[in-house]
Amino acid sequence: AGTLPTSGPEAALGKNRASPPSTPKNREFVRVAVASKLMAGHWKKTGENLRGSSVLGCGRWRNYGADPNIAEIEIPADGAPRMLGHFACRSAWSCDHCARARVSQTRAWLRGALIPAMDKAGLSGALVTFTIAHAYGDDWGDVVDRLYKAFSLFDRRMAKWYRKVGCVGKLKALEAPVGANGLHPHLHVLLTYLAGTDLAELEAAMRSAWSKAVAEVGGRAHDDYGFDFKADCVNDYAAKLETSHELASHGTKKARGKGKLLAQLLDRAAVGDKRAGAEWLRAQAALGGKMRFHAGGLPKKLGIPCP
Repeated sequence: AGTLPTSGPEAALGKNRASPPSTPKNREFVRVAVASKLMAGHWKKTGENLRGSSVLGCGRWRNYGADPNIAEIEIPADGAPRMLGHFACRSAWSCDHCARARVSQTRAWLRGALIPAMDKAGLSGALVTFTIAHAYGDDWGDVVDRLYKAFSLFDRRMAKWYRKVGCVGKLKALEAPVGANGLHPHLHVLLTYLAGTDLAELEAAMRSAWSKAVAEVGGRAHDDYGFDFKADCVNDYAAKLETSHELASHGTKKARGKGKLLAQLLDRAAVGDKRAGAEWLRAQAALGGKMRFHAGGLPKKLGIPCP
């Protein structure tokens, strides 16, 4: 058996060598601090403000119009005290604190509002995953753009099929870990349809339409995992939990192979891994203002609030 290093970045990572040994209570604050440092360093070096750079002021800046001489602290009956009157950046990609809050909100909405409303309306759901092939040397921004352009083409062409199966809308969730082949953006889509519908023809049509759409935008859909279709994914309690986790999770899902989630790249950068920091900035530039979740008109059609 090999011995663990006693110096350098790897020495601080512990046995799993994926994240530094910070506790759950302070890890998100370490990540926000590292993200702020990386964003500030990028601006100083290039003069470019990346989308999400407002993480620098998240929880630090006072809200516009707030008295800078007064500190407001809320002490809830349960939970930790927190500062009030401070700016929140709401970035789902660059800010670990705001990303956790957004994911938690969406997961609660899935379990407490969307899935019960689907049950009431006699609807079931399929979890569909869309991916395109990519390489580390590709322009990561172009990869993200091709994914969205392909999905837009695909979505328009599937309109008749959606009506045929009684689809009333979809929830899209974007995930983007980084691995050996670079940024791996992929969409998880919860597709609604009338419960009991035979989906064999729909799945075949979707698989074919996705490959064609990807080819038309200059990409390629991998034969093994470019398209994945899981029917009836909200039909029982276990399936509902798995689906809500697949669509809305933060730090609890593992990236494919040896890939790293964006938050894990910040963990590596925190202990001096410059490549991880550079990859994190490259991912931020590629993702830009892309929404983490998008429900479209689905909430209105089901008579529930938008997440």
